[in-house]
Amino acid sequence: MATAPAARPQTSTVPRWRRFWVRLFAVLGPGLIVAFADTEAGSITTAASSGAQFGMKLVLLQILLIVPLFIVQEMTVRLGTVTGKGHARLIRENYGVGWCYVSLCTMLVTNVAALVTEFIGIAGAALIFGLNPIVLIVVAATVLIGVTFSGAYKRAERMALGLCLLELLFIPAAFAARPSVASIVRDGLLGAQPLGDRTYLLLVASNIGAVIMPWMIFYQQSATVDKGLRPADLKFARIDTALGAVATQLIMIAVVVTDRRDAVRAAHFGDRRCPRRARAHPADGPLRRGRLRRGFDRCGDARRLRRVARNGVGVRGGLWVAVLAQ
Repeated sequence: MATAPAARPQTSTVPRWRRFWVRLFAVLGPGLIVAFADTEAGSITTAASSGAQFGMKLVLLQILLIVPLFIVQEMTVRLGTVTGKGHARLIRENYGVGWCYVSLCTMLVTNVAALVTEFIGIAGAALIFGLNPIVLIVVAATVLIGVTFSGAYKRAERMALGLCLLELLFIPAAFAARPSVASIVRDGLLGAQPLGDRTYLLLVASNIGAVIMPWMIFYQQSATVDKGLRPADLKFARIDTALGAVATQLIMIAVVVTDRRDAVRAAHFGDRRCPRRARAHPADGPLRRGRLRRGFDRCGDARRLRRVARNGVGVRGGLWVAVLAQ
């Protein structure tokens, strides 16, 4: 009796481009998060001070910083995908417990300083919107502690990616400021840099320090391990890191451009259109009994912008301190 030939299993041929995008979106996360998290309160105020004081001059620096940012973070991706171990563990296994403690203590000090800067930024945002800064700080700290002890990496990653998307609003804000493209090219990319100006050099150092920080190295390598990435995912992890490096520096450029336009307008209104009382010391108006008044007038904003930009150079978060002090 003849038997019917066995039916061949049907295989669905998925297009290569679709497989590429599916794998990319599965890997995306650590590189984007670490880069967007780098544009925090200290970095934003550093970029704002750069635009307010030197206009487009520091745009070229922001573009150049894409390269070292990608190189450093891509190294952590390779270490994490190939070894499957975190950065601190590799230091301990290869260099001993002593150097591991040195690296972790250094990161602890810088992390505490960064957290202080973040909470100063949260307090400043609360004051701008007329909210109680203490309440907002407590809420933010509670959310941060809850995410830390939740133990679910995927949930934390999704929440972080959602917050990262909000930072992209800086880019349309820069276009809304109607910057001059000719000025960006002429002054920011091709113009001479004031290398003899001490304030300019301090801002250069501040911008470099705002881009590469110790926690970024430890976090991305640990996140790569927690996500379960392997050497086969290295290509997509590099794309993730490259996208993050470019996006975060575009945000920094957007802040520089926006604050350049605001500085020009503030100087115009503060010097030519403000009555004598409006051009008084900022302490006379913006704060009343420790709370920010609603409805800042343009003249007060102009004086505040110039003073903050002048006093806040060289210290991460110094601009927020200057704002709160006034």
